[in-house]
Parts: sequence; C-alpha cells; structure tokens
Amino acid sequence: MNLFIQNPVIPDRGKRIFLRIAAILTAAAALFLTGCNSGSIAGGSGTETPNRLCMKWEVTDQDSKFASFELTEDEIYIVIEREENQLSKGRESMIIGTSFFHKTAPLFKAAQSTTELSKIHTGRYIVSGSKINLIDFGVLEIDTSSTLAASVIKLQLYDMTDSNTPVLSDEEYRFNVKRTVDLIAPSTNTDLLCRHWRLVSRKLGEREMGINEIKVLFSKLGTYLTTETYPDTGRIMTVTNLGQWGWIDESETRLRYSTSTAHGTMDVILTETKLTTIENDGSAMDVTSEYELVE
Repeated sequence: MNLFIQNPVIPDRGKRIFLRIAAILTAAAALFLTGCNSGSIAGGSGTETPNRLCMKWEVTDQDSKFASFELTEDEIYIVIEREENQLSKGRESMIIGTSFFHKTAPLFKAAQSTTELSKIHTGRYIVSGSKINLIDFGVLEIDTSSTLAASVIKLQLYDMTDSNTPVLSDEEYRFNVKRTVDLIAPSTNTDLLCRHWRLVSRKLGEREMGINEIKVLFSKLGTYLTTETYPDTGRIMTVTNLGQWGWIDESETRLRYSTSTAHGTMDVILTETKLTTIENDGSAMDVTSEYELVE
C-alpha cells in the first residue's frame, strides 16, 4: 500500500492550510529527533548550539580511568572517574561515594553492595555536531551512528593549569562504552522534576534553618546529584554526592532517593518554576525545603 500521494490536487486555500500543517509537523519532528529519547547529537555544522540531550554511557573496560559519562536535558554533564586514577593539572574535583538502589515494586530498596569511592566532574555542556564540549573538563567525540548500542567515544581533556584560558591538552582517551537506555517513564511530574534546582530556604517545623549553597539535580535516567558549597572553611569547598531516585507512588508526588551519605523518601510539590520537598525521618517535625530553578 502506497502511503505517499504523488502531486495531490489541492485548492488554493486548502493548499495553504496543507502547507502550514506540513511545516508544523516538520518542525515538531525536528524537535523530537533532538530530544531525550532520540539519541541524536545534532548541533549544526561549525556552530555551537546548546542541545538538550539525555544520554549515559558506561565504560565497559573496568580498568579504564573513567567509569561513566552522562548528559542531562538541563545541559549538565556528569563524569565519574575511578578513584585510583586521580586527575591533576590544577583541576580540583570532589571525592564522593556512589550508592545505588534497585526497584522492587512498588518501593525501592538500598543495594547491599559496598560503595566505592569515586570522583565526579560536573558542569555545563555544549553540542557541536558529533562533539560535546564539557566546559572546563574536556571534549567528547562520539560515533553518532551507534549511540544506541555498544560504541567507542573519545575524550580529550582540557589543560586547566591556567583556569582563565583552558586549552585542549595532549591527554586523550578512547573508551568502549555501552549506552544506558533505561529511562524513567515520561510524565508531567517527571518532566517538571528532572531539572537543576537551587535551595532557597529550609524549615524545621516552623523554624527557619541556616543553609549553605545547595544544588540538586534529578535526571530522567534516575540520577540524583547534590552539591553543597561550604564558604566558611578557609577556602570554598564543594562536596558532591551521587545516587539514584525513583517514584514510589502512582500519583508521582512521593519519591525515594539514595546516595552514599543519605537515603530516604520525600513528598514533592512541583510547579513550572518551583520545587518544594517535605521530609520526615520519624521525628515530630517535617523538614520543608524550597528550591528554584538554576539559571
């Protein structure tokens, strides 16, 4: 059966409507192909245009310097480096522990395996063709023809000796990787939650609590990332923790999270611009946190 009609005869007014609908559908298709589920790394030839990707590659070689690379729709990259191979050259990274939990419907249960110390590198990324600029870290180059299966990626690191003018160094790596495609099911609340948030206030019961600079990120691949900056330690120090999250109720207003330093459940209230979380560890008073989107 031929689904394509050759040279259809359409009246002038109908033709204008037909062409307008076709243009809308074409634009919608283009947006879809650069979205989270497509695996596309389109960015335009010769120009750096931000693209919102949702991808994670796990390095299959266990002796490799790096363990995984993740890109979120909020244009954030997360690179996990194995602790036994620390980077130098003036690039300061944070040592963290990674902890994961597995889904046992309808709840999530913390994994029993011992966590391993790792290092995390995170920041903004920009896509340009098949290359992804991990700002202040390096450049990933990916074989776009096989991103949905086992593939090879290349990483060239920036030399951060002079942090004002990072340049690509001679440090270059090639990895055999496997694409992770286990996305959390799309929904309104998942789309609202999976963004980059900054803490603006926190209460214990009705009492305001002092806060440091805290940012949290939820990704559609189930990643839960927190960064907390301590300004009063003689020098600015940032501690980063990585873990996982998942919904635990049908209405998607309650989730469970787990990292190496904390785990628990929280109720969430979401709008286009704000996130409110309510936690209670069994005490008499709730801890209520208000977040706004990171610009």
